[in-house]
Amino acid sequence: LPSAYVDTRLGQIMINSDYWMKTLWHGVFITREKRIKLGERWKQKIAGLTHTGEPIPTKPVLYEFENFVNEPDYGNAIDKYKQEPRSEEQARSDDEFFASYADDLSMMLTLYMEDVSQYNNCVMFKGNFIIQSTIKAVQER
Repeated sequence: LPSAYVDTRLGQIMINSDYWMKTLWHGVFITREKRIKLGERWKQKIAGLTHTGEPIPTKPVLYEFENFVNEPDYGNAIDKYKQEPRSEEQARSDDEFFASYADDLSMMLTLYMEDVSQYNNCVMFKGNFIIQSTIKAVQER
């Protein structure tokens, strides 16, 4: 961390508010001492780093991050999608039309919390999201 965060009151407030936001997001509050120990264990076990930050060369690649196509529930999802037949000219026309408006299209993801509750040192929240498609107006182009 830069010394401006560690050595100033404003920096300490920013660190604490950042930690409280992460507490709400992950749902658990951990004291500072336990946080430091947890960080060290995380570096050793998960990230494959020593206590000085050096990588451990014999650490295997994490298996948690797999391609979801290998899962039996999702493996056939692509096969079930049936594309409607199109002529070569129609496909080219559709691609040109989409390319002409592609910069004006976007999707907006809005995340919000519906409810927050606490039990002992565990914070539970009910989160939700909205996905909206947006198109730039003529004035915004």
